[in-house]
Amino acid sequence: MTTVSIVVCCFADDRWSSLVAAVRSAWQQTLTPCEVVVVVDHNAGLLARARRELTDADVVENVHPRGLSGARNSGIAASHGEVVAFLDDDAVAQPDWLERLAAPYRDPRVAGVGGTIEPNWLAGRPAGFPTEFEWVVGCTYRGTPTAAAPVRNMIGANMSFRREVFERVGTFRDGIGRVGRLPTGCEETELCIRARQRLPETVFLFEPSARVAHAVPPARATWSYFCARCYAEGRSKAQVSSAAGRHDGLATERAYVQRTLPAGALRGVGDAVRGDASGIVRSAAIVAGLTATTLGYAFASLRLSVAERSAGRSLVNESVAERAARRSVVNESVAERSAGRSVVNESVDQAGVGAESRAAARPPLASRPDAGATQATPDPEAASMRFTVVIPTCGREDRLPACLDSILASSHAGFEVVVVDNAPQTGATRRLLAERRADKRIRRVAEPRRGTAAARAAGLAEAREPYVVFVDDDVIVDRGWLAAIARAFTAVPDVSAVTGLVLPRELDTPAQRWLEQFGGFGKGSRRLVFDLGEHRHPDPLYPYAPGAYGSGASMAFRTQALRELGGCDTRLSTGGEDLDLFLKVVLGGQRLVYEPAAIVWHRHPPELRSLRATMFRYGAGLAAVMTKWLLSDPRIALEIVRRLPHALRLALDPGSRKNAGKQPGYPRHLTWVERGGMLCGPFLYAAAAWRARRER
Repeated sequence: MTTVSIVVCCFADDRWSSLVAAVRSAWQQTLTPCEVVVVVDHNAGLLARARRELTDADVVENVHPRGLSGARNSGIAASHGEVVAFLDDDAVAQPDWLERLAAPYRDPRVAGVGGTIEPNWLAGRPAGFPTEFEWVVGCTYRGTPTAAAPVRNMIGANMSFRREVFERVGTFRDGIGRVGRLPTGCEETELCIRARQRLPETVFLFEPSARVAHAVPPARATWSYFCARCYAEGRSKAQVSSAAGRHDGLATERAYVQRTLPAGALRGVGDAVRGDASGIVRSAAIVAGLTATTLGYAFASLRLSVAERSAGRSLVNESVAERAARRSVVNESVAERSAGRSVVNESVDQAGVGAESRAAARPPLASRPDAGATQATPDPEAASMRFTVVIPTCGREDRLPACLDSILASSHAGFEVVVVDNAPQTGATRRLLAERRADKRIRRVAEPRRGTAAARAAGLAEAREPYVVFVDDDVIVDRGWLAAIARAFTAVPDVSAVTGLVLPRELDTPAQRWLEQFGGFGKGSRRLVFDLGEHRHPDPLYPYAPGAYGSGASMAFRTQALRELGGCDTRLSTGGEDLDLFLKVVLGGQRLVYEPAAIVWHRHPPELRSLRATMFRYGAGLAAVMTKWLLSDPRIALEIVRRLPHALRLALDPGSRKNAGKQPGYPRHLTWVERGGMLCGPFLYAAAAWRARRER
């Protein structure tokens, strides 16, 4: 009889009860294992507890690098059975699991056997979650064989290998697979491909009757996790393809993409036609998941190929010229806009702004309280205005204090500050503001629904003053910022909204300079007025012109007018809610002013990885907003469709005003990241809208 060891890897204290259940199910098998080995991945406290309480298991620590691959390799080394079976610490095996898993090993050609992994949705299955993507939560999915059949690889939560495989081809490869809670994987795929390449006579078998139930916590039942996991899977597939070759690395995926996913998308549409409204959400999720996976694969492949060509240098390594440019960044021409002058020295007095803006254009320093001090003629009406300043923040205590300090130092006296805590469960923002409890101008509001749209909606609901201003937590405002906003409301008749000039706080990294080449946030040094009458702009995309109005990093509204327009749309969870607000103002027959004297300095993402995420959000947010307005009114839909050729030319033409500022070193893949976001945006909006209807 073949002897079988069961290896259970764990890393998290909060999964203790699941670990105990997994070990208990391992011992309650109709085929008794020769041992159960529990591997603790670099967690001394959990290791001590497991050794103290799991007395029926061999508890060992991961002696390899942190991560699931290293933990499994430690389990292999500590076990003795002829077959090593792996069970996740949040999975529970059926009583006959091991017996059915071990039976196929009677055939000497069988090198590994895997089984069915059924999702145990702890908070209920999301209505729009497609069965074709249950691999996202570590389970078998539609497209997996329904009867015993050879497969390329098994899924890690329920799999087993002959020990001979490890002895002949090696163990799981470090650098691929999950580390902690990072949603990566594919380490078992790479091992199976490597084994088949070196031992072509072997077979890996899927046995659907060998079943385990895999816990899916609420955190993994969200659309944000869905997209992140798909993107990470694409990256992992790129690593596998690089190691094993594209033919073997993507053989199963080709059939899945060509047959399983199209059939699933059509099935969802058919379900919607038959009255199941969640069918269209499932179809949208399939498209969004495929897009995110493809983007992850494309960017990781590009990075790997560049790394290979440059003999190990990272994609973000700068050339000698770029390194020199970083040392003298203030002299760099950002997209040649300043004709050799630094952007912070751009002449704003051409717009009649005067000495205040020239002073404000200097870099913000806490030691210079006079920065931006107004020299303009006093305006009694503007000076009497009262504002609620809303700052959404998501536990970023490294940025919020500087933002708060700059606002509290404002030369305009009439304001309160509402800090919307968008990650209240961490307690970080609450602790930070506790140190400022003596300042009665500051209030904290908790908003557990993640996303800037939800946070801004919560801030608007809490606003007590006639004017509400939204500012991001990663900006520093000029001392005259609020005063300039107030004057903009009085300088032009019937103004309902004001945006300001957003300048970069630094341009120290390539990623920060690339964002400026993309277009940045500043909209020039001239005051601009937008409406549907005498200030209707000649832009062929107007009024649906993205980026024309200003930035959500600094925008102000008449509080009552914004509430009457419906406020912030929380369905725009992917971004774009600021453009949606601007469209509400202008299409609602009201007037918006861009005021360059209202200056804030924004900290651009310093890393390429963060910039990619920003670009994806820009694309997704823009497409989500356009989708919303397309569906809002047939007349608006017709106007948008008529402008579509201009929009495509703006997005795709290298010489368009959108793309002309991108210098030769600008990474092409960033453009494709943004376009990928545009593809995903409509589906992400549809999913968010469906979720909002269900909640109501």
